[in-house]
Amino acid sequence: MLATSLTIIPLLKYDSQNLAEAEEGMPKLNLVADVKYTVEQEQKTFAWILLLLPVAIISAGPLDQWQMYFQSGKTVNSGTISVLMSLSGMLAISLYNRYVSKKPLSNRGQIRLIVVSTVMMAATLLGVVGLKNWYYGSLSLFMLHTMFGSLENMLGGIVLQTTIQTENRRATIMSVANALDAGAEVAILAINGFLSDRFGIGFAWVSLAALGLLIFLLAILGMQSKKLEVEEI
Repeated sequence: MLATSLTIIPLLKYDSQNLAEAEEGMPKLNLVADVKYTVEQEQKTFAWILLLLPVAIISAGPLDQWQMYFQSGKTVNSGTISVLMSLSGMLAISLYNRYVSKKPLSNRGQIRLIVVSTVMMAATLLGVVGLKNWYYGSLSLFMLHTMFGSLENMLGGIVLQTTIQTENRRATIMSVANALDAGAEVAILAINGFLSDRFGIGFAWVSLAALGLLIFLLAILGMQSKKLEVEEI
């Protein structure tokens, strides 16, 4: 990082003019106005943004606490586990690209994949906690959880990008989605921390996974009843 910084910093002066011009033409960020616009003009997209928020209830705790959960004595193989998590995510995306994305997916097919990925995220967490005394079995299921989490994250991004109708506000709408997701994650992490301190990490993961899955499935049923489906991909 130091070598990269020393290489880039001297080059910044060549971009100063372009940067000044970009800042002059850059619209000011106003989250309240952006959310209002998204609600009024992009109802289908906003419905999907809200639908995907409960996934954070399932994933926030494990992503934040896996080092503590898989700690063995005073040590944890954080480097090895981090590499395995990255490889698991890459494997999930590779399998999707190789076997699934080559065939056009119907609306129901796209939704079904998201539902299956989210259900499996919650189910694998239950297995992770249930196999706590079998370290490698629990860790293996956590890698499966990571795979389904990576797949759900990719599918959610595809859905949001597909449903956006206002092309010149695409970046703004995605910023709204990211801001709401970050806000939800902060709240969930606070609740997760409280439950972990009181009842243990395993209890926090399972209870929040069950809650997130319940909210997600109810939201899916509500979306289906209103026929807010994505366009065929």
